[in-house]
Amino acid sequence: MSNTNESSNARELKESVPPAPKKSEPLLDRQTTRIVMFVVLFGVTGFLGLPALWISKSFTPSEKIFWSIINTIYTSVLIGITAAICWWSYRQIFETY
Repeated sequence: MSNTNESSNARELKESVPPAPKKSEPLLDRQTTRIVMFVVLFGVTGFLGLPALWISKSFTPSEKIFWSIINTIYTSVLIGITAAICWWSYRQIFETY
């Protein structure tokens, strides 16, 4: 009887213990992280996001240099376009008076 009782206790212990987790998988894989970084750099922060690019482990050092240059040029062009629109608007408003 005690042998049967021990085996049922052993079965209960085995059933109540969750299986060991498999090898930990990263939350985001390398490709997803790269896409997120591009969205942050080119869609949200501009060159203010460059520190995040340099912290990211998804890019090699040469890629970081390349994307830093591209992002700086892109942001400068956007700032230039914005300044041109503001200047044009200013001239349109004050030339009418």
